[in-house]
Amino acid sequence: PHYRDMKGVRPQAAIRSDGFKLRKEFETGRLMLFDLNKDIGESADLSSQNPEITKRLHKALEEYLSAVEAKRPVTDPAYDPAKDLGRTGGRFGRRRKP
Repeated sequence: PHYRDMKGVRPQAAIRSDGFKLRKEFETGRLMLFDLNKDIGESADLSSQNPEITKRLHKALEEYLSAVEAKRPVTDPAYDPAKDLGRTGGRFGRRRKP
């Protein structure tokens, strides 16, 4: 799973197969499917138009994450985004000092 220290980017994992890429956001459970042959910039989510491919890749992703015993993010009930300096401190994790 990936967790980039940037505003608006949620923890996620991805899998690619047959020119498609499926991304899963862990916080929301959202699944996004992209046809990399036609949309390298991943701008058009095709998951609703291709539910079979989405389901197949999601199953493969979950099986892979389980097989490698990947750690999955968990929600911290005490998290306060207003106090998270890394989320407001710039690009790629540069943190402002309090």
